[in-house]
Amino acid sequence: MTPEPSWICVLAGGRSRRFGGDKAFADAGGGLPRTVAVSRRFIARSADPRPFAVARAAGAFDAWGLPTITDPTEHAGAGPLAGLLAGLRHREAQAGPGWLLLLACDAVAVDPAVVDRLPEPDGVDASVFREAGPPRRFQPLPGKYHTRMISGLEAALARGERSFQRRLAGVGVVETPAPAGLADAAARGNHADPA
Repeated sequence: MTPEPSWICVLAGGRSRRFGGDKAFADAGGGLPRTVAVSRRFIARSADPRPFAVARAAGAFDAWGLPTITDPTEHAGAGPLAGLLAGLRHREAQAGPGWLLLLACDAVAVDPAVVDRLPEPDGVDASVFREAGPPRRFQPLPGKYHTRMISGLEAALARGERSFQRRLAGVGVVETPAPAGLADAAARGNHADPA
């Protein structure tokens, strides 16, 4: 039996205010932009990967073999939820309904093996990590999202919603306890040297 393709989307359209420059293009070593390096680290775990990025400019990472799309025109610059919507629409247009692994371009210090802990059960919208202790926030990236979220995301963005926390609280979510160190590894990506 042929494995189902793994659709992998790297969000690379942020403004990088805390980073001090465009972290999506920051060198991750070997002349690779972080966005491309993150994609390559995570696709190595898939038998049939279908990676792409969502960035401010279409084609931004095409030269490195990473197809790049932009946020939906009607929600350009509306943050990570708009990037998720773009990714889900792209995945559905290319292959019909199904799951999408969503990553941040700053996930350079995140162990790709953590996504193996996120199940893809029938009938839910998202599969994400959640902090064990107060305030028990969702850790939306890395996370898995189903295309059935598209219409709800469209409505939420039209209302001006920008919060992943609020959106996840309003959909069917499978919560997995966040592995020790995940939040710290994700936060290290906001620095020029994530080591």
